[in-house]
Amino acid sequence: MTPSDYNGYNISCFGSATGSINLTITGGTPPLIIIWSNAATTEDLSNVPAGYYRVTVDDADTLTDALDAEITLTEPERLEMGEARPYVYQNGYNVSAFGACNGSIILDVKGGVAPYTYLWEPGQQTTGSPTNLCSNDNQVVVTDANGCIIVDGIGLNEPQRDDWTMMGNSNSNPATQFIGTLDNKDLVFKTNNTESARLKANGEFSIARIKSGRIVSPDSLIYFGDSTIIMHPSLNRLYGDDASAGWKGTAIGKFANAPGLYSTSLGYKSASVNPYSVAIGFRVQTTQDYSIAIGNGTSGQNLTNNFTNTIMLGCNSNVPTVFISSASGQNTSGNVGIGTTDIPNGFKLAVNGRIIATELKIKLKNLWPPDYVFEKNYHLMSIPELKQFIEKHKHLPEIPSANEMLKNGVNTAELLMGLLKNLEELTLHVIQQQEEIEALKANK
Repeated sequence: MTPSDYNGYNISCFGSATGSINLTITGGTPPLIIIWSNAATTEDLSNVPAGYYRVTVDDADTLTDALDAEITLTEPERLEMGEARPYVYQNGYNVSAFGACNGSIILDVKGGVAPYTYLWEPGQQTTGSPTNLCSNDNQVVVTDANGCIIVDGIGLNEPQRDDWTMMGNSNSNPATQFIGTLDNKDLVFKTNNTESARLKANGEFSIARIKSGRIVSPDSLIYFGDSTIIMHPSLNRLYGDDASAGWKGTAIGKFANAPGLYSTSLGYKSASVNPYSVAIGFRVQTTQDYSIAIGNGTSGQNLTNNFTNTIMLGCNSNVPTVFISSASGQNTSGNVGIGTTDIPNGFKLAVNGRIIATELKIKLKNLWPPDYVFEKNYHLMSIPELKQFIEKHKHLPEIPSANEMLKNGVNTAELLMGLLKNLEELTLHVIQQQEEIEALKANK
Protein backbone atom coordinates (compact mmCIF):
# COMPACT_ATOMS: atom_id res chain seq x y z
CA MET A 1 0.00 0.00 0.00
CA THR A 2 1.65 3.22 -1.21
CA PRO A 3 0.08 6.45 0.14
CA SER A 4 0.36 9.92 -1.34
CA ASP A 5 3.23 12.15 -0.11
CA TYR A 6 3.05 15.91 0.40
CA ASN A 7 6.35 16.90 1.91
CA GLY A 8 6.16 14.11 4.46
CA TYR A 9 2.41 14.17 4.92
CA ASN A 10 -0.19 12.07 3.12
CA ILE A 11 -2.68 14.96 3.07
CA SER A 12 -1.61 18.35 1.69
CA CYS A 13 -3.57 20.63 4.04
CA PHE A 14 -5.25 20.13 7.34
CA GLY A 15 -8.84 18.95 6.90
CA SER A 16 -8.62 18.53 3.14
CA ALA A 17 -9.35 15.32 1.15
CA THR A 18 -6.30 15.22 -1.05
CA GLY A 19 -4.96 11.79 0.06
CA SER A 20 -4.64 8.64 -2.04
CA ILE A 21 -3.62 4.99 -1.56
CA ASN A 22 -2.13 2.90 -4.33
CA LEU A 23 -2.89 -0.81 -3.52
CA THR A 24 -0.81 -3.49 -5.26
CA ILE A 25 -2.15 -7.13 -5.21
CA THR A 26 -0.22 -10.15 -6.48
CA GLY A 27 -1.28 -13.80 -6.86
CA GLY A 28 -4.65 -15.25 -6.05
CA THR A 29 -7.45 -16.47 -8.27
CA PRO A 30 -9.55 -13.87 -9.96
CA PRO A 31 -12.00 -12.39 -9.59
CA LEU A 32 -10.82 -10.51 -6.54
CA ILE A 33 -13.12 -9.03 -3.97
CA ILE A 34 -11.84 -5.77 -2.38
CA ILE A 35 -13.60 -4.06 0.51
CA TRP A 36 -12.21 -0.90 2.21
CA SER A 37 -13.15 0.28 5.65
CA ASN A 38 -14.73 3.33 4.08
CA ALA A 39 -16.94 0.97 1.98
CA ALA A 40 -14.96 1.58 -1.20
CA THR A 41 -14.50 -1.50 -3.46
CA THR A 42 -11.89 -0.14 -5.83
CA GLU A 43 -8.32 -1.27 -5.78
CA ASP A 44 -6.96 2.23 -5.19
CA LEU A 45 -8.35 5.14 -3.17
CA SER A 46 -8.16 8.85 -4.08
CA ASN A 47 -9.43 12.15 -2.68
CA VAL A 48 -9.68 10.83 0.81
CA PRO A 49 -8.99 12.70 4.07
CA ALA A 50 -6.53 11.80 6.75
CA GLY A 51 -7.31 8.82 8.98
CA TYR A 52 -7.19 5.05 9.44
CA TYR A 53 -7.92 2.83 6.45
CA ARG A 54 -8.27 -1.04 6.37
CA VAL A 55 -8.73 -3.14 3.29
CA THR A 56 -9.82 -6.82 2.91
CA VAL A 57 -8.98 -8.76 -0.27
CA ASP A 58 -10.34 -12.23 -1.14
CA ASP A 59 -10.06 -14.29 -4.34
CA ALA A 60 -12.28 -16.88 -6.01
CA ASP A 61 -10.51 -19.87 -4.40
CA THR A 62 -12.66 -20.90 -1.50
CA LEU A 63 -9.76 -22.79 0.03
CA THR A 64 -7.69 -19.68 0.62
CA ASP A 65 -8.28 -17.11 3.33
CA ALA A 66 -8.90 -13.42 2.77
CA LEU A 67 -6.01 -10.99 3.41
CA ASP A 68 -6.19 -7.79 5.43
CA ALA A 69 -3.96 -4.67 5.30
CA GLU A 70 -4.18 -1.28 7.07
CA ILE A 71 -2.65 2.20 6.82
CA THR A 72 -3.08 5.58 8.47
CA LEU A 73 -2.90 8.74 6.33
CA THR A 74 -1.35 11.72 8.09
CA GLU A 75 -1.95 15.48 7.62
CA PRO A 76 -0.08 18.59 8.80
CA GLU A 77 -1.32 20.78 11.63
CA ARG A 78 -3.77 23.47 10.77
CA LEU A 79 -2.10 26.48 9.09
CA GLU A 80 -2.79 29.42 11.41
CA MET A 81 -1.73 32.95 12.01
CA GLY A 82 0.34 33.20 15.10
CA GLU A 83 1.02 36.39 17.00
CA ALA A 84 1.13 39.59 14.94
CA ARG A 85 3.47 42.03 16.67
CA PRO A 86 3.12 45.55 15.25
CA TYR A 87 5.65 48.18 16.27
CA VAL A 88 4.44 50.70 18.87
CA TYR A 89 5.75 54.29 18.82
CA GLN A 90 6.27 56.35 21.95
CA ASN A 91 2.89 58.02 21.45
CA GLY A 92 1.24 54.60 21.79
CA TYR A 93 0.26 54.26 18.14
CA ASN A 94 1.45 51.83 15.47
CA VAL A 95 1.81 54.74 13.03
CA SER A 96 3.68 57.79 14.32
CA ALA A 97 1.33 60.40 12.78
CA PHE A 98 -1.91 60.54 10.87
CA GLY A 99 -1.32 59.19 7.35
CA ALA A 100 2.40 58.59 8.00
CA CYS A 101 2.52 54.97 6.61
CA ASN A 102 5.54 54.09 8.72
CA GLY A 103 4.13 51.06 10.55
CA SER A 104 5.76 47.64 10.70
CA ILE A 105 4.74 44.10 11.76
CA ILE A 106 6.52 40.91 12.77
CA LEU A 107 4.20 38.04 11.86
CA ASP A 108 4.37 34.53 13.32
CA VAL A 109 2.78 31.63 11.42
CA LYS A 110 2.28 28.15 12.79
CA GLY A 111 1.09 24.85 11.41
CA GLY A 112 1.11 23.82 7.76
CA VAL A 113 4.38 22.92 6.11
CA ALA A 114 7.28 25.34 6.04
CA PRO A 115 8.63 27.32 4.27
CA TYR A 116 5.93 29.98 4.01
CA THR A 117 5.49 32.67 1.41
CA TYR A 118 3.78 36.04 2.04
CA LEU A 119 1.94 38.61 -0.03
CA TRP A 120 0.77 41.85 1.56
CA GLU A 121 -1.84 44.26 0.22
CA PRO A 122 -1.45 47.06 -0.35
CA GLY A 123 2.22 47.30 -1.15
CA GLN A 124 2.94 43.83 -2.57
CA GLN A 125 5.50 43.06 0.15
CA THR A 126 6.56 39.39 0.37
CA THR A 127 8.08 39.15 3.81
CA GLY A 128 6.90 38.09 7.25
CA SER A 129 8.13 41.43 8.62
CA PRO A 130 6.71 44.15 6.35
CA THR A 131 7.50 47.84 6.86
CA ASN A 132 6.10 51.19 5.65
CA LEU A 133 2.57 50.08 6.42
CA CYS A 134 -0.36 52.49 6.67
CA SER A 135 -3.02 52.47 9.34
CA ASN A 136 -5.72 50.89 7.23
CA ASP A 137 -6.29 47.13 7.31
CA ASN A 138 -3.26 45.43 5.80
CA GLN A 139 -4.24 42.10 4.24
CA VAL A 140 -1.72 39.27 4.09
CA VAL A 141 -1.95 35.98 2.19
CA VAL A 142 0.26 33.19 3.63
CA THR A 143 0.97 30.10 1.55
CA ASP A 144 2.85 27.05 2.89
CA ALA A 145 4.97 24.52 0.99
CA ASN A 146 1.91 22.42 0.14
CA GLY A 147 -0.01 25.41 -1.30
CA CYS A 148 -2.26 25.75 1.73
CA ILE A 149 -3.49 29.35 2.13
CA ILE A 150 -4.71 31.53 4.96
CA VAL A 151 -5.80 35.16 4.61
CA ASP A 152 -5.98 37.73 7.40
CA GLY A 153 -6.29 41.48 7.85
CA ILE A 154 -4.20 43.34 10.39
CA GLY A 155 -5.15 46.91 11.28
CA LEU A 156 -2.70 49.46 12.66
CA ASN A 157 -3.89 52.34 14.83
CA GLU A 158 -2.80 55.94 14.27
CA PRO A 159 -3.37 59.32 15.96
CA GLN A 160 -6.29 61.50 14.90
CA ARG A 161 -5.53 63.73 11.97
CA ASP A 162 -3.85 66.99 12.88
CA ASP A 163 -3.97 68.60 9.46
CA TRP A 164 -6.71 70.38 7.50
CA THR A 165 -8.07 68.88 4.32
CA MET A 166 -9.01 70.59 1.08
CA MET A 167 -12.50 69.09 1.37
CA GLY A 168 -13.24 70.47 4.82
CA ASN A 169 -13.04 68.97 8.30
CA SER A 170 -15.52 67.59 10.77
CA ASN A 171 -15.57 66.80 14.49
CA SER A 172 -12.76 69.27 15.12
CA ASN A 173 -12.08 70.66 18.58
CA PRO A 174 -11.27 74.40 18.41
CA ALA A 175 -9.47 74.23 21.73
CA THR A 176 -6.80 71.89 20.37
CA GLN A 177 -7.30 71.80 16.59
CA PHE A 178 -6.75 75.07 14.80
CA ILE A 179 -4.74 76.85 12.13
CA GLY A 180 -2.20 79.07 13.76
CA THR A 181 1.00 79.29 15.75
CA LEU A 182 1.92 78.24 19.29
CA ASP A 183 4.76 80.73 19.66
CA ASN A 184 4.93 84.52 19.30
CA LYS A 185 5.37 84.45 15.53
CA ASP A 186 2.92 85.91 13.03
CA LEU A 187 0.72 83.72 10.83
CA VAL A 188 1.22 84.62 7.16
CA PHE A 189 -1.15 83.87 4.27
CA LYS A 190 0.31 83.72 0.77
CA THR A 191 -0.98 83.46 -2.79
CA ASN A 192 1.37 82.96 -5.72
CA ASN A 193 4.13 82.81 -3.09
CA THR A 194 3.44 86.44 -2.18
CA GLU A 195 2.20 87.53 1.22
CA SER A 196 -1.45 88.57 1.02
CA ALA A 197 -2.46 88.75 4.67
CA ARG A 198 -0.90 88.56 8.10
CA LEU A 199 -2.36 87.64 11.48
CA LYS A 200 0.01 89.14 13.98
CA ALA A 201 0.95 87.52 17.26
CA ASN A 202 -0.79 90.35 19.14
CA GLY A 203 -4.10 89.58 17.39
CA GLU A 204 -4.00 92.36 14.80
CA PHE A 205 -4.87 91.44 11.22
CA SER A 206 -3.60 93.17 8.10
CA ILE A 207 -4.48 92.36 4.51
CA ALA A 208 -3.31 93.48 1.10
CA ARG A 209 -5.08 96.43 -0.45
CA ILE A 210 -7.76 95.09 -2.71
CA LYS A 211 -6.77 96.96 -5.89
CA SER A 212 -3.05 97.42 -5.57
CA GLY A 213 -2.26 94.12 -3.91
CA ARG A 214 0.29 95.83 -1.66
CA ILE A 215 0.66 94.81 1.96
CA VAL A 216 -0.26 97.55 4.38
CA SER A 217 2.32 98.27 7.03
CA PRO A 218 1.40 96.35 10.18
CA ASP A 219 -0.88 98.38 12.45
CA SER A 220 -4.35 98.13 13.96
CA LEU A 221 -6.09 99.46 10.84
CA ILE A 222 -7.47 97.70 7.76
CA TYR A 223 -6.97 99.49 4.45
CA PHE A 224 -9.08 98.92 1.31
CA GLY A 225 -8.25 100.03 -2.20
CA ASP A 226 -6.03 102.79 -3.52
CA SER A 227 -8.62 105.52 -2.95
CA THR A 228 -8.46 104.81 0.18
CA ILE A 229 -10.96 103.55 2.79
CA ILE A 230 -9.68 102.74 6.26
CA MET A 231 -11.46 100.57 8.83
CA HIS A 232 -10.60 101.13 12.46
CA PRO A 233 -11.87 97.98 14.26
CA SER A 234 -11.23 99.15 17.81
CA LEU A 235 -13.17 102.39 17.25
CA ASN A 236 -15.77 100.84 14.93
CA ARG A 237 -15.08 103.52 12.32
CA LEU A 238 -14.83 103.68 8.56
CA TYR A 239 -13.12 106.71 7.09
CA GLY A 240 -10.91 108.00 4.30
CA ASP A 241 -7.15 108.35 4.36
CA ASP A 242 -6.33 111.86 5.58
CA ALA A 243 -2.81 111.43 4.18
CA SER A 244 -4.07 110.72 0.69
CA ALA A 245 -3.46 113.30 -2.02
CA GLY A 246 -7.03 113.31 -3.30
CA TRP A 247 -9.36 110.91 -1.47
CA LYS A 248 -9.72 111.67 2.22
CA GLY A 249 -13.41 111.10 2.89
CA THR A 250 -15.62 108.04 2.73
CA ALA A 251 -17.78 107.30 -0.32
CA ILE A 252 -20.23 104.43 -0.72
CA GLY A 253 -22.16 104.04 -3.97
CA LYS A 254 -21.63 103.97 -7.71
CA PHE A 255 -19.76 107.08 -8.92
CA ALA A 256 -19.78 108.44 -5.37
CA ASN A 257 -16.73 110.43 -4.35
CA ALA A 258 -15.59 112.13 -1.17
CA PRO A 259 -12.26 113.87 -1.68
CA GLY A 260 -12.84 116.27 1.19
CA LEU A 261 -11.18 115.61 4.53
CA TYR A 262 -13.60 113.76 6.85
CA SER A 263 -16.37 114.11 4.26
CA THR A 264 -18.99 111.46 3.54
CA SER A 265 -20.88 110.59 0.36
CA LEU A 266 -23.59 107.94 0.16
CA GLY A 267 -25.50 107.14 -3.01
CA TYR A 268 -25.32 107.24 -6.78
CA LYS A 269 -23.19 110.18 -8.01
CA SER A 270 -23.12 111.74 -4.56
CA ALA A 271 -20.13 114.00 -3.87
CA SER A 272 -18.68 115.70 -0.80
CA VAL A 273 -16.01 118.00 -2.14
CA ASN A 274 -15.00 120.01 0.91
CA PRO A 275 -13.97 118.98 4.41
CA TYR A 276 -16.58 118.01 7.01
CA SER A 277 -19.37 117.90 4.42
CA VAL A 278 -22.00 115.19 3.87
CA ALA A 279 -23.94 114.24 0.73
CA ILE A 280 -26.62 111.54 0.88
CA GLY A 281 -28.86 110.50 -2.00
CA PHE A 282 -29.12 110.46 -5.80
CA ARG A 283 -27.15 113.18 -7.60
CA VAL A 284 -26.50 115.30 -4.55
CA GLN A 285 -23.30 117.16 -3.75
CA THR A 286 -21.77 119.65 -1.37
CA THR A 287 -19.13 122.21 -2.37
CA GLN A 288 -18.53 124.09 0.89
CA ASP A 289 -17.22 123.23 4.34
CA TYR A 290 -19.61 121.92 7.00
CA SER A 291 -22.45 121.62 4.48
CA ILE A 292 -25.02 118.85 4.20
CA ALA A 293 -27.17 117.84 1.23
CA ILE A 294 -29.82 115.14 1.53
CA GLY A 295 -32.31 114.04 -1.13
CA ASN A 296 -32.09 113.58 -4.88
CA GLY A 297 -31.56 115.78 -7.88
CA THR A 298 -32.97 115.25 -11.32
CA SER A 299 -31.55 112.92 -13.94
CA GLY A 300 -29.67 115.82 -15.50
CA GLN A 301 -28.89 118.18 -12.61
CA ASN A 302 -27.52 117.77 -9.12
CA LEU A 303 -29.00 119.02 -5.92
CA THR A 304 -26.00 121.08 -4.80
CA ASN A 305 -25.38 122.80 -1.49
CA ASN A 306 -23.04 125.75 -2.11
CA PHE A 307 -23.40 127.33 1.34
CA THR A 308 -21.13 126.86 4.36
CA ASN A 309 -22.64 125.59 7.61
CA THR A 310 -26.02 124.80 6.04
CA ILE A 311 -28.36 121.87 5.49
CA MET A 312 -30.21 121.35 2.23
CA LEU A 313 -33.10 118.91 1.77
CA GLY A 314 -34.56 118.31 -1.65
CA CYS A 315 -36.53 115.91 -3.79
CA ASN A 316 -36.27 115.44 -7.56
CA SER A 317 -35.07 118.96 -8.17
CA ASN A 318 -31.98 121.16 -8.21
CA VAL A 319 -33.84 123.60 -5.92
CA PRO A 320 -34.01 122.62 -2.24
CA THR A 321 -37.32 121.80 -0.67
CA VAL A 322 -36.00 122.90 2.74
CA PHE A 323 -32.89 124.99 3.36
CA ILE A 324 -31.51 125.55 6.86
CA SER A 325 -28.95 128.33 7.09
CA SER A 326 -26.09 128.70 9.51
CA ALA A 327 -26.58 129.69 13.13
CA SER A 328 -24.07 131.97 14.83
CA GLY A 329 -22.77 129.67 17.57
CA GLN A 330 -23.93 127.94 20.70
CA ASN A 331 -27.49 128.60 21.94
CA THR A 332 -28.44 130.01 18.53
CA SER A 333 -30.61 128.62 15.76
CA GLY A 334 -30.41 128.92 12.02
CA ASN A 335 -32.95 130.18 9.52
CA VAL A 336 -35.18 128.11 7.25
CA GLY A 337 -35.99 128.55 3.61
CA ILE A 338 -38.66 126.59 1.77
CA GLY A 339 -38.02 126.47 -1.94
CA THR A 340 -35.37 129.16 -1.65
CA THR A 341 -31.91 129.81 -0.26
CA ASP A 342 -32.47 133.58 -0.13
CA ILE A 343 -33.31 134.35 3.50
CA PRO A 344 -33.12 138.10 4.25
CA ASN A 345 -31.32 139.20 7.39
CA GLY A 346 -33.51 139.30 10.43
CA PHE A 347 -35.94 136.67 9.13
CA LYS A 348 -36.22 133.09 10.33
CA LEU A 349 -38.41 131.68 7.54
CA ALA A 350 -38.49 132.40 3.83
CA VAL A 351 -40.97 130.71 1.52
CA ASN A 352 -40.80 130.85 -2.25
CA GLY A 353 -44.42 130.09 -3.08
CA ARG A 354 -47.92 130.16 -1.73
CA ILE A 355 -48.86 129.06 1.79
CA ILE A 356 -52.08 127.38 2.84
CA ALA A 357 -53.06 126.75 6.43
CA THR A 358 -56.20 125.98 8.41
CA GLU A 359 -55.20 128.51 11.05
CA LEU A 360 -52.58 131.26 11.36
CA LYS A 361 -51.68 132.92 14.64
CA ILE A 362 -49.26 135.83 14.93
CA LYS A 363 -47.67 136.51 18.27
CA LEU A 364 -47.02 140.24 18.72
CA LYS A 365 -43.58 140.86 20.10
CA ASN A 366 -42.72 144.55 19.71
CA LEU A 367 -46.16 145.84 18.61
CA TRP A 368 -48.93 147.07 20.88
CA PRO A 369 -52.59 146.65 19.85
CA PRO A 370 -54.17 150.10 19.07
CA ASP A 371 -56.95 149.96 21.67
CA TYR A 372 -55.52 153.21 23.06
CA VAL A 373 -57.53 154.91 20.27
CA PHE A 374 -60.59 154.59 22.49
CA GLU A 375 -58.99 156.43 25.41
CA LYS A 376 -60.62 159.87 26.20
CA ASN A 377 -57.38 161.77 25.91
CA TYR A 378 -56.56 160.29 22.46
CA HIS A 379 -56.16 162.91 19.75
CA LEU A 380 -58.32 161.74 16.86
CA MET A 381 -57.29 163.12 13.49
CA SER A 382 -60.11 165.16 12.09
CA ILE A 383 -61.74 164.38 8.77
CA PRO A 384 -60.15 167.45 7.12
CA GLU A 385 -56.75 166.34 8.50
CA LEU A 386 -57.30 162.84 7.22
CA LYS A 387 -58.32 164.18 3.83
CA GLN A 388 -55.23 166.33 3.67
CA PHE A 389 -52.98 163.33 4.59
CA ILE A 390 -54.52 161.14 1.93
CA GLU A 391 -54.25 163.82 -0.74
CA LYS A 392 -50.57 164.25 0.14
CA HIS A 393 -49.39 160.65 0.69
CA LYS A 394 -51.93 158.66 -1.35
CA HIS A 395 -52.40 156.03 1.41
CA LEU A 396 -53.90 155.77 4.90
CA PRO A 397 -51.85 156.78 7.94
CA GLU A 398 -49.49 154.06 9.26
CA ILE A 399 -50.19 151.92 6.17
CA PRO A 400 -47.21 151.42 3.79
CA SER A 401 -47.61 152.68 0.28
CA ALA A 402 -47.88 150.40 -2.74
CA ASN A 403 -44.28 151.12 -3.75
CA GLU A 404 -43.04 150.28 -0.26
CA MET A 405 -44.96 147.00 -0.33
CA LEU A 406 -43.54 146.07 -3.72
CA LYS A 407 -40.04 146.99 -2.65
CA ASN A 408 -39.88 145.67 0.91
CA GLY A 409 -42.77 143.28 1.15
CA VAL A 410 -45.39 143.43 3.83
CA ASN A 411 -44.98 143.02 7.57
CA THR A 412 -48.23 141.23 8.31
CA ALA A 413 -48.38 142.14 11.98
CA GLU A 414 -47.63 145.84 11.34
CA LEU A 415 -50.13 145.95 8.49
CA LEU A 416 -52.83 144.36 10.63
CA MET A 417 -52.16 146.78 13.49
CA GLY A 418 -52.25 149.77 11.07
CA LEU A 419 -55.52 148.59 9.51
CA LEU A 420 -57.00 147.97 12.94
CA LYS A 421 -56.04 151.48 14.10
CA ASN A 422 -57.60 153.07 11.00
CA LEU A 423 -60.72 150.96 11.53
CA GLU A 424 -60.99 152.03 15.16
CA GLU A 425 -60.51 155.71 14.19
CA LEU A 426 -63.12 155.29 11.44
CA THR A 427 -65.48 153.87 14.06
CA LEU A 428 -64.96 156.94 16.26
CA HIS A 429 -65.70 159.24 13.29
CA VAL A 430 -68.94 157.32 12.62
CA ILE A 431 -69.97 157.70 16.25
CA GLN A 432 -69.26 161.45 16.18
CA GLN A 433 -71.28 161.86 12.99
CA GLN A 434 -74.16 159.94 14.51
CA GLU A 435 -74.13 162.14 17.59
CA GLU A 436 -74.16 165.25 15.41
CA ILE A 437 -77.10 163.85 13.41
CA GLU A 438 -79.02 163.15 16.63
CA ALA A 439 -78.37 166.73 17.91
CA LEU A 440 -79.62 168.28 14.67
CA LYS A 441 -82.79 166.18 14.92
CA ALA A 442 -83.40 167.36 18.48
CA ASN A 443 -83.16 171.10 17.57
CA LYS A 444 -85.84 171.02 14.89
